Amino acid sequence: MTAPAGIEFTIHDVKGALSQVPDDASVVLGAALLHSALGRLFERRLGAESHELLSNGAPIGAFPTRIQLAHGLGWIDNDTCDDLARVHTIREETTPAIGSKPFARAIAFERCAGFNVAEALFGRVPPDAPGMHDGMTVIQTPIGDEAAQVARHRFEVTVELLEQRLDGL
Repeated sequence: MTAPAGIEFTIHDVKGALSQVPDDASVVLGAALLHSALGRLFERRLGAESHELLSNGAPIGAFPTRIQLAHGLGWIDNDTCDDLARVHTIREETTPAIGSKPFARAIAFERCAGFNVAEALFGRVPPDAPGMHDGMTVIQTPIGDEAAQVARHRFEVTVELLEQRLDGL
């Protein structure tokens, strides 16, 4: 993934806001931050009249709808669309309960390993890394603490940098 002109992706720009909350809250908050950032993008592009279209239950109120429409209109590139969809998928697949550890499951690790933003900053996660799904294990299988921390870090960095990117469009 390459940043568009005028937007730099560096690890130094990460504020760490999501690191201040528990795992379960970071998944919910991360998705909510990006949902909101997409809403602001639509408001900037469509004007004040867009509020009725963006409210919950409205035609473009849902997070996945906003992702697909912003991509279809050419406002976001393929990598950004893919990363936003991954955040939504992690939110939906892990459905965190209070006190749960969504990043401690193989499915979240694998989703976080595929983030384009994180790959640009940290490199690709090797297919044989601890926590990667080998096609034989159940994807809800618990993974080790170290792999879970890697997944969470990739999630946090991706969410913050995507929010910056969306706010810059």
